[in-house]
Amino acid sequence: MYELEKLNEASYFFTRMQRERDAPLHFSYNLSAFLSAARSVLQFASKEAKQKNRQHWYDEWIENQPVLKFLRDRRNVSIHEKPVQPTKAIAVQFTQVIAVADSVTLKLLDTRGNFVGYGSSRPLSPATPPQTPQTLARDTYIFDDWNGPEDVFQLARLYLDKLDELVRDGQARGILTRVEEERVMTIS
Repeated sequence: MYELEKLNEASYFFTRMQRERDAPLHFSYNLSAFLSAARSVLQFASKEAKQKNRQHWYDEWIENQPVLKFLRDRRNVSIHEKPVQPTKAIAVQFTQVIAVADSVTLKLLDTRGNFVGYGSSRPLSPATPPQTPQTLARDTYIFDDWNGPEDVFQLARLYLDKLDELVRDGQARGILTRVEEERVMTIS
């Protein structure tokens, strides 16, 4: 019933995580709050599905979405065992432009593969001056036990997207309460 409210809360903390990625302590606080709010979406959905005898719908969603299981479990670890501490990593990208000669010499062969002679191309444009190699480095965070290529921010974005899909699917099937229904229930 309160899935969308908690989804919005998780989105808020996701934005805070991104903004404070360079402040490790603040990042970790926002990650913890993000995981808790996002986990609440699943808890509310499970409770509502169970009340309507549709728990199998919820279980199938969780089973078929590895990111839902993984981050749900990270929150459980964070609450019950120890704070979740992703590894800070540095992603580095090197870019080097290589200039090719401005003319090409060709070895000419006939259709049987016999040498006929040499040919040269004329320069098409002035030679390109060599460029300084470019290096791009950015800090990020990763979960060492996640098998995919996604960093924490990519996983969190994917988590939010999957939670949104779950809520909308549950609402469309009549399993989860729509916001309009929540208001009516509160007023009456």
